[in-house]
Amino acid sequence: MRITNNCPNCGRSMELDLDNLKKYCSYCGSKLMIDVENLSAVLIERERTKQLLSRYEEETIQRTNDSTDKTLAIMMVAICAAVAVIAICSVIKG
Repeated sequence: MRITNNCPNCGRSMELDLDNLKKYCSYCGSKLMIDVENLSAVLIERERTKQLLSRYEEETIQRTNDSTDKTLAIMMVAICAAVAVIAICSVIKG
């Protein structure tokens, strides 16, 4: 889990390493300890983000499944119509 904020040394984005409780700047190499008092807010936000991503993934899968179901239904109607046309043509010719 990485959360970015600005480096006080160079102003570039810093990354938050929750495993080691440190912030670091990949540009200038600065390292800072995480403010533990605010850590609970970060962890709560991380959990919210996980839940939102999970919900988004579930909705995306559901939309894909719904779209696939509609496509299959349209294909079945088209196949049935084609079979009906073939049957009518063979009756007319026969």
